[in-house]
Amino acid sequence: MSLRALLFTGVAAATITSLGAATIDNDKVQPLPQPAPVTISEKSAVKFKPSLIIDGRCHPYPAVNAAGETSGGLKGVGQNDGDCKGSGLGSQVYGRAVWHKDRWVNMYAWYFPKDFYDGFFGKVCYRHSWVNAVVWLDNPALENPTVLAVSAVKGDGEYDITSMAASSRKFARLLRGRR
Repeated sequence: MSLRALLFTGVAAATITSLGAATIDNDKVQPLPQPAPVTISEKSAVKFKPSLIIDGRCHPYPAVNAAGETSGGLKGVGQNDGDCKGSGLGSQVYGRAVWHKDRWVNMYAWYFPKDFYDGFFGKVCYRHSWVNAVVWLDNPALENPTVLAVSAVKGDGEYDITSMAASSRKFARLLRGRR
């Protein structure tokens, strides 16, 4: 399965799931508990889950709860981190994993109730935002899998792939650059 197909499947599933569900306030969405990892895929996903650097922007929140209710997000007004400095209920990381061209891929996604970026005519604000990162491994079944690269979406929607030989600071900039 291609990365674009994997991402499309995740977005489509989230959209279809939310069609019959209610929309609730962003700070009322109870995150789903992380189950204890059992399979090789689950253990790999937990072990290599990236941490986000929040730099004066909105914090991640859960997007959907166990009942299928989804976050209504926040209007893109006020301060960049106004009204979204973190849910008292906790956050949520969404993930998928698959083999892609002989490499194991863990994809992680975080939801933000609002987002801002500097556009041509000034600050552009909007409700709902997703940021994702991909961790590329040689084989999750190995005792010590090797991280081959890390990818993150840039502001233009394209992935920037950073091999582990490159600076980890570049990856940190990618993750905080668009939110």
